[in-house]
Amino acid sequence: MCRAQRNLQVNLIHPDLGLGGAERLIIDIATATVVAGHKVSIYTAHHNKSRCFSDTLTKDGGRVHWIHLHATWLPRNILGRFHVICANFRCLWLVIVALWKDYGSVDVWILDQVPLPIVVLNFFAQKTIFYCHFPDCLLAPRNSVVQKLYRAPVDYIEEMCIGMVRSIFLCI
Repeated sequence: MCRAQRNLQVNLIHPDLGLGGAERLIIDIATATVVAGHKVSIYTAHHNKSRCFSDTLTKDGGRVHWIHLHATWLPRNILGRFHVICANFRCLWLVIVALWKDYGSVDVWILDQVPLPIVVLNFFAQKTIFYCHFPDCLLAPRNSVVQKLYRAPVDYIEEMCIGMVRSIFLCI
């Protein structure tokens, strides 16, 4: 096993830490990072203690100390729509909070699902990894003119931000 010369600080940004494959991977990365002797922080906008993986909770039912909940005041959607736009703003806010709290001490940033914060991190962070399990622009339907008009700028921003990534972990 290869170990770093010093303990690293790894920050993970994830929009919603619930139950799913991407969430499981993020938690496994965090756990392995801690076991390897490094420091980790997961910044998320949603973590429901009654619908999450058990290893994100302490024995008394609280959140483990390395999960930081912010941006809960930002909506997940607007009238059941605009999920992607809301997720982008929530993750952007998470990165701003994380930079404010941890500026200068983070060695590696790992972003999951939402690429917009890469724009900010490229100015402040040296090492950024984007976990792109499947780009949203390849999943979203475009069955109507309204959907096409909505998706056009969203897809453009996603493509530009993914193009700015220094490292991509792609899992299809």
